[in-house]
Amino acid sequence: MGYMANTTPLSRPRWRIFNILAFGERRAKALEEYLDERDEVGDARVNEQDHKLIASVMPGSDEWEVEDAALSAGFPIAESKAPLDSGEGRLEIILLALTVIATALSFLGTYYNVITGDYALLVGAFIVFICGYPILRNAITAVFAGRFGLELLLGMAILAPLPYSYQAAQPLYYASGIVVLISQAANILNRFIEPRFRGLGFFLPSTAMNDKGEWVETVEATLLKVKPGFHVPLDGTVTEGEGLAVPAGSCIGSRVREGSQVTGGSLMMEGGILVKPKEKGEPRLRRAAAALVAARKPIEVLLSYPKSIERALLLVTIMGISFVVVFMFNYAAAVAILIASAPAAALLARPLSLISCYLAASRQGAGFTSHGSIERMSTADAVAFDGLGSVADKASLVDSAPAAGHSADEVKAAVDAYVGDDPTFMDARDTDGYSLLALSDASRAGQVPEDLLAKARAFESQGKLARYAFKGSTLLGVAAFHLSVEDDMKASVERMNKLGINNVMLLSAEPPAISEAVAKKAGIPIVKSRMEDDERLEFIRKVGADGKNVVAAGRGCEISRFAANAAAVTIKEQALGFEGLEDAICASPSDVAGLISLSKNEVKRASEGMSFGFYFNTFAVIAASTTLADVELVLLMVAASLVAIATNCARMYFTRLK
Repeated sequence: MGYMANTTPLSRPRWRIFNILAFGERRAKALEEYLDERDEVGDARVNEQDHKLIASVMPGSDEWEVEDAALSAGFPIAESKAPLDSGEGRLEIILLALTVIATALSFLGTYYNVITGDYALLVGAFIVFICGYPILRNAITAVFAGRFGLELLLGMAILAPLPYSYQAAQPLYYASGIVVLISQAANILNRFIEPRFRGLGFFLPSTAMNDKGEWVETVEATLLKVKPGFHVPLDGTVTEGEGLAVPAGSCIGSRVREGSQVTGGSLMMEGGILVKPKEKGEPRLRRAAAALVAARKPIEVLLSYPKSIERALLLVTIMGISFVVVFMFNYAAAVAILIASAPAAALLARPLSLISCYLAASRQGAGFTSHGSIERMSTADAVAFDGLGSVADKASLVDSAPAAGHSADEVKAAVDAYVGDDPTFMDARDTDGYSLLALSDASRAGQVPEDLLAKARAFESQGKLARYAFKGSTLLGVAAFHLSVEDDMKASVERMNKLGINNVMLLSAEPPAISEAVAKKAGIPIVKSRMEDDERLEFIRKVGADGKNVVAAGRGCEISRFAANAAAVTIKEQALGFEGLEDAICASPSDVAGLISLSKNEVKRASEGMSFGFYFNTFAVIAASTTLADVELVLLMVAASLVAIATNCARMYFTRLK
């Protein structure tokens, strides 16, 4: 059993419900026993009927730590975000129902002059202090934590009708109920939609694998291949294949086969399928090429951008309230400002921030889905391309040296028999009896003549990749390949340098000449050659020390069976010898550029313009609500804000990232 902490009211375990993505009775019991021994969990119970895990998360631990702990042992689970699967969610639904009843009662009682005096005050107090309790709690917590934003604004808006109604003898308590309803409805909506869009992915490039195994733009693809461990990039129809798919946010998989409909974000647990994307749908969802498992450590500066707009609203609101109270003694106008500005902040602050970040991401060539993305963005301190296959995109046969008694045609036949997509041919094994092996594997397969070794070294000194061709156990000769690098890869490395990521490196098991040749084509400045698997991972571990965020792209993705092309997966597959590597991030090569392409400066520049325009719009709303400005002034403010936003967008598209 995990450790037992002091269970004071402020430090007691939290019960959470998790969906078990790969369910089986034996696996469920093993998961239960495994988590009981973890420090993150005080108690764990499996509901076999609903395929759910009910776990007591200990103080000081987070839900994602429980997910990672289970995944490290081969048990993929995900916290359930359904409203009825958490105490907070159930409380929100109950309070929403009570708020609807109390608000309707207050409004009808005021309108028909039935509920007045102390009874009206009692209903108002119920709305504010009972229905609005979670909002007021968050506001008070934010004040003591020194955070001034939407929480404080909503708290002020909920409380404002109380003193006004009591002083003016004009009950306005239902206004508090309206603000509470807006806030509660938004929270419940987020709980419903989060699992789907969490599974779809957040910050992604615009490529996917087609039916020929090629990475193409999803808008151009007619068929997309989904392998085991991959997420379905977008909604579509299965045209070929069969497998077990688990929808995002669900714990129960279903068999999909030809003709079945699959939803974007579903995880393929087994089998493989071809998917024909739907023609209709949001363009940004069609651009989602791979799944991004939620980044666990959001960058605080990125989180500040929605808050900056909320703080702008808060500042302008306080200025407006102070003006009408001090100079006009108009308490009704002050209450009107609060009631008008708080819902505006709740409804507009996040969309405007997401729009600004979407524009910034689009300029960097990355697809961007807005749902929860601000909290999930990540940048890197270092990028390690693991293996030549993570950089090169194509291998072309340019030369060969047949062994004694064999011909160049036999060597070419071995190459033609290979059907894989790894340009380094690391996984070529027994294809129609042929295989292409590196020197270490070829030496184990049999004696390699000195003349072939000399020719292979000569090829490698010319910057060519050398592989030994076998037919069964018979050595046919040496094949030399030219490795090409896409222009997008070089552009991605250049972008990393502009983002201030100086530690961009290529870790290779190949000789120095070929490693340096490929790195030069990609513009990668740091090259480490002749490194075995354990040496490369040890090197990544050292780079990731001191809390640095390291993105490892390439062969490292193969170690995670449940996230084969995820862009942010902690490497913890103990069974394959990768234990202890907790700071490295596994990413497929095509995801790296999208993962880190959005810089802090780019988001800041976009948000500055949005905030500037929002200042004007907010003040225009306040001025109009208090009749302190005529129509011409309001229109002038709105026009100025539109000019500010348009100017900023133009600057964002036509200036380069510094």
